[in-house]
Amino acid sequence: MNEAYKFDDPVAKKLCLDLEVATFSAASGSAIREQESRLPVLEPIPVAMRGDFVDTAEILDRKTCEPLPALPLAAELSFYSQYSWCLNAFPTLSEVVDHLARELNKLDQMSNEAWEGWQRSEVITNIFLLSCAITDTIDDYLLGNIYDFSRISKVLPFAGAGTRALKKLFDGADRLRAASFSRLLRWRQTWATAATEFLKHSFIAGDLNGARLLEQRNCLTSLLPPKFSQSLWKCRPKIPAFFRSRDFAPQDCIELGKKFVAIFPERERPAIVIGLRTAGSYLAPLLCAYLRDRQQDTDWIAVRPRKGLALWELEALRQAARKKSRALIVDESIHSGQTLAQTVELLRQAGFSDEDIVVLNPVEPAFPRWRSSQTFESLRKINIITLEPEERYKQRLLDSNAVQGLFNEYFKARGYAASRIVAIHNPKIKELNQKWQTEAPERVDVRLKRVYEVHLSRASGDDEVRYVLAKSVGCGWLGYHAFIAGQKLGDFVPPMVGLRDGILYTEWISETEHSQPLTQNREEFISSIVSYVTARARSLRLSNDPTPDLATEGRHKGFEILASSLSRAYGSRIVAALKRPRIQRQLSQQCEISVMTDSKMSPEEWLAVGSRFLKADFEHHCHGKNELGMTDPAFDLAGAIFHFGLSDEESAQFIHRYIRESGDAGVEER
Repeated sequence: MNEAYKFDDPVAKKLCLDLEVATFSAASGSAIREQESRLPVLEPIPVAMRGDFVDTAEILDRKTCEPLPALPLAAELSFYSQYSWCLNAFPTLSEVVDHLARELNKLDQMSNEAWEGWQRSEVITNIFLLSCAITDTIDDYLLGNIYDFSRISKVLPFAGAGTRALKKLFDGADRLRAASFSRLLRWRQTWATAATEFLKHSFIAGDLNGARLLEQRNCLTSLLPPKFSQSLWKCRPKIPAFFRSRDFAPQDCIELGKKFVAIFPERERPAIVIGLRTAGSYLAPLLCAYLRDRQQDTDWIAVRPRKGLALWELEALRQAARKKSRALIVDESIHSGQTLAQTVELLRQAGFSDEDIVVLNPVEPAFPRWRSSQTFESLRKINIITLEPEERYKQRLLDSNAVQGLFNEYFKARGYAASRIVAIHNPKIKELNQKWQTEAPERVDVRLKRVYEVHLSRASGDDEVRYVLAKSVGCGWLGYHAFIAGQKLGDFVPPMVGLRDGILYTEWISETEHSQPLTQNREEFISSIVSYVTARARSLRLSNDPTPDLATEGRHKGFEILASSLSRAYGSRIVAALKRPRIQRQLSQQCEISVMTDSKMSPEEWLAVGSRFLKADFEHHCHGKNELGMTDPAFDLAGAIFHFGLSDEESAQFIHRYIRESGDAGVEER
């Protein structure tokens, strides 16, 4: 089952709600206070008394509450409704530039009293993400295809002369390529400088309303739209899993920067930040902005070590080494350490010693033993600074009184007089939270989650107990799809409470003994599945289908798996390997509509709530670095037919009803 509802699917979390009771009033102070660094510091949840709230068991004995109505906060509905384009996690570079231009224009509205602080922060975050997506895509485009001939020499030691000749030939081609892209490279350098300065004044200095910020905004705007080639405009930026599915936030990069400054306080020594793409294209400029704000001479580049270095990247490293700069490597979490080892070797070749190199590692909960790898053992002289899972911004956020303040806002809008987070009484939910806080997940991309018990009271004196699930769904625009899907699919998913700071809050609904098992309501349940898939096909359509482009580039996992299976029919590994790309392209062009599908229709994903059936993890499995990326509703229909063992007759009725409700006449053939 999905992480949201499966009791034995753990996430490494440090739960700080093991209090007797935590209580707050609607007038409680802000959870965020400003310190010298001008970055928010989250205050822990204070201990408080129960006050006039009655006991949980007494409330539950009175009546069984129906699920909350689908009633999103008006301010959130108004804000997130502007971002229907976020359903597609793979926009083209042309679309990214258009979206960025609109976000930059929104800064003029920040003086509007109707805008709240969270809305300002979201716009700044979106500018950060979109700006860095442009740089990352251009860097990949400039790099092109680079080949590592040293591997051939290792396998065929007698082919040394031939490989050296090939290397010289390709080096010459790289120089010609670099010369032809000189104008694009200059634009890229100017853009990177402007984006870094913007980050310094927005993310670091926190000057969200000042003239200086608007000046930096205007600098970015003046560079748009750039004069790109059509082939570059059509490129689709890669998803930074660090901000989509790994539960990290920009504040985590800043926290690593603070740790670096504490250990290496000398500002007079220059530094160069080397980001490892894709995540490094976002983290490197942000870290550079932080260090520049502290008057340290800092530059940054982002590289793909496995593809080697572009000529301009190599020259930037050599120049930094000549300046005796300290090299800071920043990327998503260290797993095996192989990419890090390749990066260190590139830095050594550029003139850096091991003592000059510092690695900043935001530790992934799924890899608590990352230091024990053999590759890492060979890098003992390298300085490594870590951000442990419990230090992550989102984890500290969920452990702070910011959650109580947010619940006050959400439930007051629903007509409740007061709300209070208390210690969990339900033993199953308590066990679930305990698993999430103590056990490492089995794999990456298992989301950060928490369930809260909330006592609510109305002015009439009526009391209720509700359970609220908090689940990380992405950072900035990379998480808005969750709110849009929750709002559009309100009749089929657990009631959505809200989305804030990349955390989706929904009502946690436990299946009770009164819930009717799926097997006892088979016909009604099958009808619910059809309506659910139809609702997605109607309301969660993408403006354009990224599938053909992703398949052509070998970035579509779903069709990659399917093509690998189908190509076996040729009976030859060589022929199969040659045919796979063509099969992927053909598969990707079968569907005329493109939808943010569910992509996981197995029985454990469904909840029986009285006579209703609700779908869990409705936002989770479609688009992502490690997701299948299927955008054809036929995939959800086929998944349901397979997982629920529908007979031929049931399958025919199932598909025909979908066709009648959706108008998707071609789905049966697909």
